[in-house]
Amino acid sequence: MQRIQFLLLLVSFIAGAAAAQPQHGDLVLTASPWNGYQGFTGYVNPAHPGTLTTLVTAPRYSADNWVRMAPGNRDLVVARNSWATQPQPSDLVVVRPDGGQTTLAGFGTVMTHGFELDHDGRWIVATGSYPGNPIRNHLFGVEHATGAVTTYFSLNTTTTFNELVIDRDPGVNLPYTIVTAYPESSIGPLVLSADRSGTVATVEAGSTIRQYFAIELHPRTGDYIVDELPGTIASRTKAWAQTILTFFGGNAIKIGQDDFAWIAYGGSGVPVPPGGMVLKYDLTRNAVVSLFSTGLPLGYYFTGIDVYGSRTLVCNQSASTVAVKVQSRHPLAGGQQYVLAASLGRRPGMGPFPCGDYLDLDTTDHLFWVSALGAWPSVFRNFQGRLDMSGNASARVDIPATLPPNLGVTVFVAGIIFDTAGVIQVTGTHWFVL
Repeated sequence: MQRIQFLLLLVSFIAGAAAAQPQHGDLVLTASPWNGYQGFTGYVNPAHPGTLTTLVTAPRYSADNWVRMAPGNRDLVVARNSWATQPQPSDLVVVRPDGGQTTLAGFGTVMTHGFELDHDGRWIVATGSYPGNPIRNHLFGVEHATGAVTTYFSLNTTTTFNELVIDRDPGVNLPYTIVTAYPESSIGPLVLSADRSGTVATVEAGSTIRQYFAIELHPRTGDYIVDELPGTIASRTKAWAQTILTFFGGNAIKIGQDDFAWIAYGGSGVPVPPGGMVLKYDLTRNAVVSLFSTGLPLGYYFTGIDVYGSRTLVCNQSASTVAVKVQSRHPLAGGQQYVLAASLGRRPGMGPFPCGDYLDLDTTDHLFWVSALGAWPSVFRNFQGRLDMSGNASARVDIPATLPPNLGVTVFVAGIIFDTAGVIQVTGTHWFVL
C-alpha cells in the first residue's frame, strides 16, 4: 500500500510540474518595469484572467523587450536589454519552458527591439538607441542554430528602429518593413522598408511626430496591423493608408490562425489600467471580443506577446533543399494525419474550418493542388503523412536544378492536421525563396 501511495504521489508531482509550464494556447508575455529595475517573461491562460506566471526573471537592471516562439516551437526567444552598464548592451536569449535560459547572441551597445524568423533559420533583428544617445540603428541577422550575427546595414536617423515585420507577398521588393519610435525630432523617415543588401526605402516620412510600437502582417488581407501613438490600433495598407480599428494603448501584437489579434497593453501615451490588460480583437468582424486583466504587477508594462505553440510550421532553406518541420503542440494532434501544400501567395485562403482556423495559401494556384495531392513527389517530399506522438513530422522540398538561381520568387507552405472527425488545427504559413 505504501508503494502504491508513493507512486500516486510521484505521478501527481510530475503532473503538477508539467502544469507549471506554458501550455498550448497560453499567452507568453515579456514585461518591463517603469523604473527599469528588473523585467521578466511570463505566461497566462487567457481563459483564466489574473493568473500571470513568471517563467524567467531578467538580471537586475535588465528588461525583457520582445518574445517569439523558437523554431522548434517549444522554447522561446526573448530580447533582453540591460541598463546595468553604459553603453547599454543587449542580447537574444533562448528560454526553455522549464525556465532555463541561455544567451543566443549579443549586440554590444544597442537596444534590441523586434525580431522575426525568416526562411533560412535566421532571426531578422531591429536594434537602435533611445534619445539622448547617438542614434544608430541596425538590422542584424542571427542564425538560430549557431548564434552567428550578420550586420545587414546601419543607419542614423532621428527616430529609433522599434519593430519589424517580414512581408514576402508577391510584388514586395523589400521584405523587411520597419517602424520607428522615440523621435528626437519630427523630421525623417518613420516607416522604412529594407532588404539584406542594405537597400532602404521610406514608406512614411515624418511631417508630424508619430510613434509606432508594434507591427504585424495580417495574412488574410496583406495589410499591417499596427500600434500607434497615442493609443490607436490601426490597419495600414502596403501604401500605408490608415483605417482605425480601435483605441487601446497597445505595445505588442500577435495574430493567430483563427484571425484574432492579441494586443498587450504598454501605455502608448494613455493612462495605465490596473492588472496588465490584454485586448482580443476579431479581425474578421472588426470588433473587440474581450479585454482582460493578466495580473501583471503594479509598476510594469508589457513589451512583447506571442501564443505558446503558435510556430506550427517552419521552413529552413539551404542551397537546393528546404527542410519543412511540422510541430504541433495541440493536445489532440499527436499521431494524427497531416497534409501540406505550397503556393506563390497567401490569398485567397480557405476557412474558417470548424476548429476556427484559416489556411493562408492561394488555393487558386496550380502549385497548391500539385503539392497537396502529391502529384510532384520528387520535389514535395512527405507532404502527406502522420505526425509522431509528440506532434512532429518532417517534410522536404527539393528545388529542381533546372530552375535558374536568384529568381526572387517566394513560395509559401502551410497545411492542416486532421483526424476522422475533421480538422484539428491549421498550421501557420512559412516560406522559402527561389
